Amino acid sequence: MSPKAQQTFHHILDSAMACYLAKGVNRTTLDDVARKGNVSRTTLYRYIKNGDDLLHQVLIRDAGERLTECEQAMRYHNNLASTLVDSILFFMRGRSSRPVFQLLFENQQSDVNSKLRLTPDMFRPMTIKILEPFFQREQEKNNIRPGVTLEMATELICRITLSLMTFPAQFINDEKALRQFLETMLVPVIVNRT
Repeated sequence: MSPKAQQTFHHILDSAMACYLAKGVNRTTLDDVARKGNVSRTTLYRYIKNGDDLLHQVLIRDAGERLTECEQAMRYHNNLASTLVDSILFFMRGRSSRPVFQLLFENQQSDVNSKLRLTPDMFRPMTIKILEPFFQREQEKNNIRPGVTLEMATELICRITLSLMTFPAQFINDEKALRQFLETMLVPVIVNRT
């Protein structure tokens, strides 16, 4: 994609996000997005297939941005235990401040949840990308519990993260309690601390 095309594509995604936040996902039409972005429907259809594809592209872009930010935040970690805890804390911190997270999690009857079913599968590639180097290092040191594979650890982490993001309960405003919970309940399941 040329730089100008990328700029147009991101402008369309920004316009869609603004419409989603203002009107809700289910009430946002492609005409609304075209109007907000000051682009024609023809231009819009050069970049997206339909409304569902537009939502998907908005979510993918945000996930890529969040992954880059998380990788930067985790770059100084030297072990899997701290990476597990801090990467989940990182995503929880963004839960109430990132517009996409607001769409996904702020309202239990979210418009987005009616359009797409959030599952651990959606978060698996990102989780593997963050954890794999740390997991391999700990595996080489025999610090992974016997029988635990990267795939198993990823599945558990995705499920726990999705659960916490969807139903944060007391952890939404208490990072210390969440850290203690993760260090007590998650880390020992994966990391063999001898």
